[in-house]
Amino acid sequence: MVLPVFYNVNPSEGRHQTKSSGEALAKLEERFKDSARVQRWKACVKEVANLSRWQLEGNGNESKFIQEIAQAITRIVNCTYLNVAKHPIGVESRVHAINMLLSVGMNDIRMIGVFGVGGIGKTTITKAIYNLNAYQFEDSCFLANVRETSKRECGLVQLQEKLLYDILGDSSLKVDNVDRGINIIKERLCCKRILLVLDDVDQLAQLEALSGESGWFGLGSRIIITTRDKHLLTKHKVDLTYKVKEMDHDEALQLFSWHAFKKDKPIDGFVQLSEHALRCARGLPLALVVLGSNLYGRSLHEWKSALDKCKRLPNKNIHNILRISYDDLDDNEKDIFLDIACFFKENNRLVMYDLIQEMGREIVRQESPKEPGRHSRLWFHEDVCYVLEENTGTNKIEGILVELPERDLIHLSSKAFTKMKRLRLFINRNACFSEGPNYLSNELRLIGLNIRYKLCHPIFMERNSLFLGSAIAFSRN
Repeated sequence: MVLPVFYNVNPSEGRHQTKSSGEALAKLEERFKDSARVQRWKACVKEVANLSRWQLEGNGNESKFIQEIAQAITRIVNCTYLNVAKHPIGVESRVHAINMLLSVGMNDIRMIGVFGVGGIGKTTITKAIYNLNAYQFEDSCFLANVRETSKRECGLVQLQEKLLYDILGDSSLKVDNVDRGINIIKERLCCKRILLVLDDVDQLAQLEALSGESGWFGLGSRIIITTRDKHLLTKHKVDLTYKVKEMDHDEALQLFSWHAFKKDKPIDGFVQLSEHALRCARGLPLALVVLGSNLYGRSLHEWKSALDKCKRLPNKNIHNILRISYDDLDDNEKDIFLDIACFFKENNRLVMYDLIQEMGREIVRQESPKEPGRHSRLWFHEDVCYVLEENTGTNKIEGILVELPERDLIHLSSKAFTKMKRLRLFINRNACFSEGPNYLSNELRLIGLNIRYKLCHPIFMERNSLFLGSAIAFSRN
């Protein structure tokens, strides 16, 4: 990283090589006969001048100037960089284009919207932008998975608290509700020059709670919003937008090759099959990564079999493409995958791309599109309440996650669990139950309770203590 300091010299002199810079370079040309070397020096001077960072002229305050440089270097050293990608193919050009829109250093406040279909690389690109620019601001914050987090109880409040903590560093600052959080953000951040990234936004309410207006933040601030919905950016009146487009052929082939062959191009005998894979993935980075990783180390016959499945897909949407890899798993691996997709992707303990999680959950929905009681796994709060209150559960159900948008009471049918002979996972995040069940499956192996709520009915545990001898119980704060 280069941080130029111009002391009693104007950067434009370096760019145009006039005045003292031009005179010094002219003397070097006379001294050295190697014109190529001098030309390289000239190019370097011009490049450094274009990186103009600090400039002190004439009677400037040297003490203050040195302090500004020291503070900036401290921010660089202390900056926590985000993991971008092992093979960031195509990222640099897209980062450059968005950086041009950001114009970091200008004294205005800008909201930039980055949009595109799922799996196109929006998060990867904005992580790279964040890493590149965070040190240039007083403080910075990257709020990941806004869509998913905001669905949880008090999710928007949690996001507001994280924003305030990352910028202010005050862990004692608590937010009671979204409206209070909005007021605190406006009051405490209005003079802060910050970089804020809101990743994966899908509702206007999320934007209104986290970055309602440009005036919430100090001059020079930059807010980057990523979403699949361009119309959402229009409604929020962002200043500029950037559409992330599919990879071109060369980028796609290189990314696919790194995952399929661990090198930047296909190996002999697999060139044509690689081209088939590219057509299947349609320039979507996530599809290229998943397909390539799934085919790595496979035989020619296995490649042909997997890609034939892709050819036969009636609708080559991203979920169907990703499902090719799922179909190659054995039954036990499929169960583990669906458990993670439906229950355990959270708090960065288990990492899964959002689109892969969506694909897994769609597989479960398709088990019985109109009757949730015949799904193998239940996680959507409306389905959970319907099945438990209306006693529509069946022996198909293997796992249940209870997580309501707001803490509420479920009027549990005493016979709700009677038909669930195969139930092996039960996780309650925040619900209260009107009564305990009369029966729990002998297959039950994992019970998750939030210790703030337990089950709000001691009979639930008392009645069923005899059934839980072989189950593992865990609690969350």
